[in-house]
Amino acid sequence: VNNLSNQAVMVTAGANQAFLNLAHAVVNPGEKCVLFAPYYFNHMMALQMSAAEVVVGPCKREGAALVPDLEWLETQCSSDSPPVLIVLCTPNNPSGTVYPRPVLEAARELATRCGAWLAVDNTYEDFTYGVSHAAVAGPNVANLFSFSKAYGMMGWRMGYVAY
Repeated sequence: VNNLSNQAVMVTAGANQAFLNLAHAVVNPGEKCVLFAPYYFNHMMALQMSAAEVVVGPCKREGAALVPDLEWLETQCSSDSPPVLIVLCTPNNPSGTVYPRPVLEAARELATRCGAWLAVDNTYEDFTYGVSHAAVAGPNVANLFSFSKAYGMMGWRMGYVAY
């Protein structure tokens, strides 16, 4: 599955449902979740529906790209109330930034250290022009994908979670 091995897969009615299912499964009311600005609005809405405490972290500029500030994330993971869910979207919606593999791997390691899940929304993986999309796996990583976007079936809501 998308160059990921040994993954369980759950097919959903779109990647938005995949994210909502994940949020409801791993987040209890009042628990901290991290998004990075700019973020996909449906991620915020799903976390609000889960009654999560949403903390929005900064991105920093690397060349023309905005990537999550992993130093900021490390302070969140080291705090007295670390996040239970860290959310990345690559390519990012709305900025279009494709996060490099080292950024994803570092975020996975930080999530592992603080006992959080890392949710990576890969909905636009096939819309990378001149850069390679990367996906990372791990026992605490849930990757979200969309058949609807990948195969141009916009009216059909089909997605999946690989975990």
